[in-house]
Amino acid sequence: MTDPNSPNRSCVFGPTPEKRVQFLIDVSGSMGTEFIANDGNRYSRLGFVVKQLIDVMTKQLSSDQLFNIFSFANNVVQWKPGLVPVNSTNVASAIQFATNLRANGGTDIYSALQRAFAVRLIECMMFR
Repeated sequence: MTDPNSPNRSCVFGPTPEKRVQFLIDVSGSMGTEFIANDGNRYSRLGFVVKQLIDVMTKQLSSDQLFNIFSFANNVVQWKPGLVPVNSTNVASAIQFATNLRANGGTDIYSALQRAFAVRLIECMMFR
C-alpha cells in the first residue's frame, strides 16, 4: 500500500489504506466545466477526477483490497454489483468504466449515498 506521504498519493482521493473502498463519482453537468491544472493541462472536472481515480487504482490499491465505483447524476450507475478484488482484470474493467463516464444531468447525491451505504462492511467511501 502507498505511504500517505508518497508522491503517488492522490490529491483528490487521498490515501486509501482501508480494505473495502467504494468510489462515488459525480457525473452531473457541472463536472464538464474545464480548468487548467497545476500541470498546465486543461481538464474537465470529471476528466481530472477520472485521471486521479485511475492513479489510485493503479498506484495505491493493492491485491488485499476490495473496491467498487458508483457514478451519479440524475441516476446512480454501479460498476459492479458488489465489491470486487483489486486485480489486473478488475482494474482494467474499472478504468474502461471510468473513462466512459460523461458529465450530464443533475446531482442526485442522496440516491448515490443510499446505494453505497447499502453495501455491507464498507470501511471507506471516496466521494468526488
